[in-house]
Amino acid sequence: MIEQRDIRAPGRPEAASVTSIVYIVLEKKGKILLSKRSRKSKLAGRWGLPAGHIEDGERWEDTAVREAREELGIDIKHKDLKHVHTLHLKDHDGHRDGFVLRTTRWKGKPKNMEPEKCEGIMWRRTRELPGNTGPHIVLALSNMKKGIISTQYGFSESQPQNQSQNPIEEFSLI
Repeated sequence: MIEQRDIRAPGRPEAASVTSIVYIVLEKKGKILLSKRSRKSKLAGRWGLPAGHIEDGERWEDTAVREAREELGIDIKHKDLKHVHTLHLKDHDGHRDGFVLRTTRWKGKPKNMEPEKCEGIMWRRTRELPGNTGPHIVLALSNMKKGIISTQYGFSESQPQNQSQNPIEEFSLI
């Protein structure tokens, strides 16, 4: 029989369980598409970006393509998606890593395909976000506009926590 033992350093906390999410920024005519969480969800009534959990074996682009089809009834090609931001947050659901993918190209007209999860969708300029937009989304969008490539949210009283600037490319989110 093999003896099992804990090899962690004394006092070291357990590793965090992290959920991976893909957020989709659909940009058209200077506006982005927002979706509103249903009253049954933990973030009831909040506006945010269309998003979904990464399923086993999926790449970020696979998740975005699947979620766009499931949630919005549109088709996006992998090659039209660009990773523009990373969001690391701690909230009521624990730790989450969000990979924000942006596109300006898709087929079909976005519509709410999951009314049980989403109360509605709307196009808005980032400077005109509704007051009940998720604060982590507001901060991430603001950081993207400034060329900041990652955001950390929910870890301490010293909010917000921003990360490094992207010296190579300016993000053109309006």
